[in-house]
Amino acid sequence: MLVRTLYAYYAVDLPTHIVFSYQTRRDEGRLTEENRNAEDRERRRCTTRWSGEGERIEDRELAELRLESGAAAEDVHLEHCTLLDGRAGARPQSDKPREWSAARTIIRNVTLARCELVRCVASNVLFENVLLERTKLAFGTELDGCLFDRVTLRGDIGSFELWYTARAAGALGCVEALPDAVRKAHASFYDKVSWALDLTGLKSGRIHIGDIPVELVRVNPEICFVVSREHAMSDDFMKVEGVEYTNITNDVWAFRNTTRSSLLLVANPRAKGFKLEIAALRNLRRAGLVT
Repeated sequence: MLVRTLYAYYAVDLPTHIVFSYQTRRDEGRLTEENRNAEDRERRRCTTRWSGEGERIEDRELAELRLESGAAAEDVHLEHCTLLDGRAGARPQSDKPREWSAARTIIRNVTLARCELVRCVASNVLFENVLLERTKLAFGTELDGCLFDRVTLRGDIGSFELWYTARAAGALGCVEALPDAVRKAHASFYDKVSWALDLTGLKSGRIHIGDIPVELVRVNPEICFVVSREHAMSDDFMKVEGVEYTNITNDVWAFRNTTRSSLLLVANPRAKGFKLEIAALRNLRRAGLVT
């Protein structure tokens, strides 16, 4: 009997193709230690390629997925898949926007439906025309220095969190903040985007949109609330009934350390403190402090 362990990665020299590599081992019970060592040294590999033209991958567990800096993945539909320990892109060791742009990884025209991402990290990635439907961003999944152009989050998402500043990121245990010059370049990128995120079909999830302009986010008004900088800086904001007992205070304090003009607050129906949080947000809306 053959035992197959899946190792998945994206080929850099084929930027619009996905390449999966399988490492095949014979039944260990039939192999001597010497044979196993020899097989480890000379792994027999076979590859399966998807052409990038509307291909579908279903009911698979994909481990150690890799999409290197400067590569691209396009026109792929993943359904009911689990992605473990995946890595897309990398943070350049530079504060120059031009170098970030040259190294940027692209994920375009991709759908993930009923999938789960576990310990997956995306750094300096452009997500363009991407749909996450009932796809859970689970434990250890991080988004670092990424850009979003027409990305839709639908259903129960889990945790989609981007942060603004080094102070906020460090205090909340998140990744290092972006260099100021890179953040300014990201702001220029969004000047050319018609919309960045669509949350109108979001059912639940912990959402922090970081430096994405709030006006480029389509929201579900039942659980999404927008606060301006003027109102967030007001002493009256924290005095509204219920606010002090929720995570809203942490979000607003982090926002105050940024230069953003507005903040998106999203109540998570799956969170333990949802009833308190949604009540506080509705109180803020009645007080005219959020929209």
